[in-house]
Amino acid sequence: MNQTFLPVTAPSAPPAFASGLRAYGDAVALLTAAGPVGYDALADRADAFARRLGAGRKLVAIEAAAAVEVVAAYLGALAAGLAVALVAAGDMDSFRARFQPDAVYRRTNGRWCLLIDGRGGAALHPDLALVLMTSGSTGHGKAVRLSARAVEANTAAVASYLGLTGDERAALVLPLHYSYGLSVLNSHLSVGASVWLAEGGLLAPDFLDNLREMRATGLSTVPHGHEVLARIGFGTADLPDLHTLTVAGGALPVPRVRAL
Repeated sequence: MNQTFLPVTAPSAPPAFASGLRAYGDAVALLTAAGPVGYDALADRADAFARRLGAGRKLVAIEAAAAVEVVAAYLGALAAGLAVALVAAGDMDSFRARFQPDAVYRRTNGRWCLLIDGRGGAALHPDLALVLMTSGSTGHGKAVRLSARAVEANTAAVASYLGLTGDERAALVLPLHYSYGLSVLNSHLSVGASVWLAEGGLLAPDFLDNLREMRATGLSTVPHGHEVLARIGFGTADLPDLHTLTVAGGALPVPRVRAL
C-alpha cells in the first residue's frame, strides 16, 4: 500500500474523554447485564490494558464488540497515545493481513486475548490516533485515519449540539466500529454520562423492557433501526426517561418523524 504522510512536529494529546476518566470518580460509566462499571474502575482497566501493550508506538487492532473489555482496551490505548483500529469481528483476519497491526485484541474461544505481533511495516504517523473502516460497498473497505484532534473535535461537537450532561444515559445499539456508534460512546464519556452496552441491540427479545429498566435517556440508530423499533412497538412503549432520539446514515421518512 502506498502511503503519503504530511510532516508534523509532534503528536497531539490523547482525547480528553480517554485520558480524563478519573475526573468523574465513582459515577457510572457503563451499564451491562453484569452490572454497572464506574469511571474509576473503567480507568483502572484501561490503564491495565495499556501496560500490557508495553513501550513503543503501536497500531492496536481491537475487535469492536459491545463489551467492557473492548471499551477499556480502546480507552487505554488511546490514552497511552497509541493508534487504535476498531474492527468488526468478521473482518479482523483481513485487517491483519492488509495492515499488519502490532497488537490484536480479540475473542478466542469465548475469551478476550491480546496478541503482540511485530508489524515490520512503515512507521506510524505521529498524529494517528484512530482507524475506522468504511463499509466497503464498492469493494474492499477503506481505512480512514483520524488524528486525536479530529476525534476530540467530533466528540465535543456532538456533546455540545445535543446538550449532553452527566445525567444522560445512552442506549448504545450501534456497533463501535461504525463512526456513529463510536460517537455515542465518546460524547457521553466526555461529560461523565452513562452508556448502556445493549448486547443484542434492537433485536434482543427484551430490548424495550431493558431500555425502560436501564432508564435510558437517549437512543441513536439508523433509519432501518427505526423500522425495527416500529415493528417491536416502540411508539407505544412506556419509556418515561427517554427524551432524545437521533438518526444518521440516511433520511428518516417524514411520516415516521411525525409519528415519533
